[in-house]
Amino acid sequence: MSETSPRGRFVWYDLMTTDPNGAADFYTKIAGWGTQPWENSPTPYTMWTTGDAPIGGVMKLMPEMAGSVPPHWIGYVAVQLSGGMGDDPTPSSVPAGVHGAIVALQLALDAPGVVRSLALLEPPMFAAVPSGPAYRAGLGPIVQMHQEGDDAAAIDAFLTRIAGDDKPAIERALGRGAIDTAVADAATFFEVELPAMREWAFSRDQAGRIRQPILTVVGAKSVPAFKEVNALLKEWYPRAEELVVPDAGHVLQIVNPSAVAQGLARFYIGQRGTK
Repeated sequence: MSETSPRGRFVWYDLMTTDPNGAADFYTKIAGWGTQPWENSPTPYTMWTTGDAPIGGVMKLMPEMAGSVPPHWIGYVAVQLSGGMGDDPTPSSVPAGVHGAIVALQLALDAPGVVRSLALLEPPMFAAVPSGPAYRAGLGPIVQMHQEGDDAAAIDAFLTRIAGDDKPAIERALGRGAIDTAVADAATFFEVELPAMREWAFSRDQAGRIRQPILTVVGAKSVPAFKEVNALLKEWYPRAEELVVPDAGHVLQIVNPSAVAQGLARFYIGQRGTK
């Protein structure tokens, strides 16, 4: 999907099916589309093409969906990424936590014109800090639980790993239904999102290309790996502001939402009038 895609139009189409190969054979014959494998996809994914241009993709339904979710198409509509109202293309302030913070950093690299400022809540940049590899290695047994089919245990262990003593606050804030949804979607997390996070790299040179104001956010009780990431961000961005959330670890926005909200508000108010 390009930045010049017309707003309001469908610009990408995904087919989820039990038989991707059969679907590819069918649609190439009746629609004249071509196919092209996505080389960097962590799970098998084939793109539809017209000429040399990709227009969508096809992938296999996840095992937990088979039998309960029928094959289906998903259409994506182009929108204008904007912090303004209506057609005002003003840049957006982007608050983002954990994996979302990685997306926010990549967005600032790829499309700097749409990002006004960044608030980064403990991005998992483990490859760049001393304690990161050990913290990441601790996820191995949890991934193994998923691979052995015990998604409930895997999600429970993962929440314990990231939240520690604050884990009960997650269910109190989000409800049991959120935990059940996480279990149902465990394959997406362990097989798509987590591998993608591990493959993502962000260097000092890339950091130097980001010029927007930055707020780093870290929990006062967070484990060393996240505190080291916060220190690294402050080293790379000496002018960045910092918010240390009291009485909270990694799930700081759940444990102390008031402190997080007030800190974000102060940062955004301070950006008023800046260009």
